[in-house]
Amino acid sequence: MILAHQLLIAATGNYGFFNLLTIVLCIPLLDDAVWPAALRVARERFVDETPAPRAAGPASIRGAVLTVLFLLSLVPLANAMRGPRSWLGPLASAYELAAPLRIVDYYGLFAIMTKERPEIRIEGSNDGVAWKGYEFRYKPGDPRRRPGFMAPHQPRLDWQMWFAAISDFRTEIWFAKFCEKVLQGSRPVLRLLRTNPFPDAPPRYLRAVVDRYRFTTLAERRKSGAWWQGQPLGLYAPVLTLEAGRLALAPPELQRR
Repeated sequence: MILAHQLLIAATGNYGFFNLLTIVLCIPLLDDAVWPAALRVARERFVDETPAPRAAGPASIRGAVLTVLFLLSLVPLANAMRGPRSWLGPLASAYELAAPLRIVDYYGLFAIMTKERPEIRIEGSNDGVAWKGYEFRYKPGDPRRRPGFMAPHQPRLDWQMWFAAISDFRTEIWFAKFCEKVLQGSRPVLRLLRTNPFPDAPPRYLRAVVDRYRFTTLAERRKSGAWWQGQPLGLYAPVLTLEAGRLALAPPELQRR
């Protein structure tokens, strides 16, 4: 059942190799009888069948520890469900004390799903007036480009751009470094992109704008041929340039355009 569920998710979504990892973790749960005889014989050579020793300590102590862990786990669960924490009482304070130990968490890879899809577009310009866009290999960009299927490949840059779009750029230190490398014309970084609108020399200015994307309806797609419709939301980060080879803010007049 778990295997079928993971295969269904993998066939209908782009979750990289996460579904494969889950399937691999399920392999040890299979009964030995499902494996060919040759593999079962090979397993017997390397697996120690000696029963594991029982846990030390009175059952009451183990039960108390498990009870404490369960109660503490209610705090991150309430946070993940966006529920009120007032009913937790002193548990919230106890969780804060235990948090550095990392002994409880909600362990959810996608515990909170976003309801909107903001997408960052990177554009370059030499005069601050005419802007040309860089196209990423996998994430949405050109509204007419059909969404790709890349699993089990994990496109790290495109994946991080999605997280950046739902975060404050000031907390995404890597994003500033990425912009600096684009302005420097770094070939290894530019190879991560699908298109480079400045093949001869990098642009003087770089900006990141964010749009709210949504899938077009069937009628809209038939009319325009577009898979996406984007609603401009404004600048994601200040317009950037290079000064003495280092990243810097562009002149104030460019920030208002």
